[in-house]
Amino acid sequence: MQSPALDFLLDEGPDRLPMGFVRETLSCIAKTSADNIFSFCNMLRFRKGVRMNFDNDYPPQSPYSTGLGGRCPRCGEGKLFSGFITVAEDCGHCGMKFSFADAGDGPAVFVTLLGGFVLLGLALFVQMTYEPPVWLLMAIFFPLTLIVCLGMLRPLKGLLIALQYANKAEQGRLED
Repeated sequence: MQSPALDFLLDEGPDRLPMGFVRETLSCIAKTSADNIFSFCNMLRFRKGVRMNFDNDYPPQSPYSTGLGGRCPRCGEGKLFSGFITVAEDCGHCGMKFSFADAGDGPAVFVTLLGGFVLLGLALFVQMTYEPPVWLLMAIFFPLTLIVCLGMLRPLKGLLIALQYANKAEQGRLED
């Protein structure tokens, strides 16, 4: 009795592997370790047309340190931004194209939630404790709001782009 996985592999559709190749590979898998099975699965994905992008030339970088620092998520050396929040075309160090990078509205949402939570709590604390006039609250918290929100925007955008690269996240598609 064959397993469903073996039936899947032996199916001879136009996008499937040749029978001889599958039998030979399955006999090798039976004699090898789990690492080779992982490599075989990646080879199957590649043969079926799924693009696998492994950057073996570069050691893995922490998305947190590279993203928050505004550095390339692949090499950790090049600049991620060409302006304040404008993403560069490519990395000046390793040459990786940043065309995949699309943080969308994520950084603005996180800045609004995190910065707003902290600043509103601080404003309420100051109002309840010291009861300053409204003009003084505005004079203190309007510039503070600009500083906190603009200060958080670039690091959070870099973090979301680095996490997008590290998790190989892309736009969802329907397969034909």
